[in-house]
Amino acid sequence: RGSLCMSGLTSLSTAAAEALGNHRGQLLALNGLTVLGESVAGGLAKRCAIVGCARIRQPGNIMQEDHEALEIINGGLGLGELAALSAGEARALATFNGSLHLSGIGSISDEAAEALSGYQGPFLSLGDFEELSEAAAGYLARCSSRISLGLGRLSDPAARALSAYRGPWLSIDGPGETSPQAAAMLASSGRIGFHGSASGEGTGQES
Repeated sequence: RGSLCMSGLTSLSTAAAEALGNHRGQLLALNGLTVLGESVAGGLAKRCAIVGCARIRQPGNIMQEDHEALEIINGGLGLGELAALSAGEARALATFNGSLHLSGIGSISDEAAEALSGYQGPFLSLGDFEELSEAAAGYLARCSSRISLGLGRLSDPAARALSAYRGPWLSIDGPGETSPQAAAMLASSGRIGFHGSASGEGTGQES
């Protein structure tokens, strides 16, 4: 029932994931996973008392070590080294009812974003994406969870789609190429914290 650290693993079999999904300790660290697979994702998604990232992104904060994050989040699944996410994997992970941390993913397809829109856990951390399509932004805006999203660039259509978000809080970090119009659309939501650059300034403050 204690912590279990298996950070040297770069992949897991479905059977191993099913077994680890039953882990009831405070921490299951799988920091090294670089490939996942739909069946493995489904196996790990069985439990909510899991934190797997060595470093976890908190909305509006710097990266924090696992033991610090555990004081903030009561159970989460972190796959910080996972660089890509298929629609099937996203669909399986969306069934997880704890906090979900996917901070290593460099891009997301419209299909994977649609699958993640069904996630109903307390917190979803994504990024850092180079950019986000209008369709993917629209799907993520449907998510009812608190979201942290890292972006390199944010288009006006994607900003318009994200402005429809009606969850508790959406934190967008890092856009270096954002128009004043996009920033204004995000600010008008009242639910979005924008920590990027538009005419030299960011908008949005989390209360």
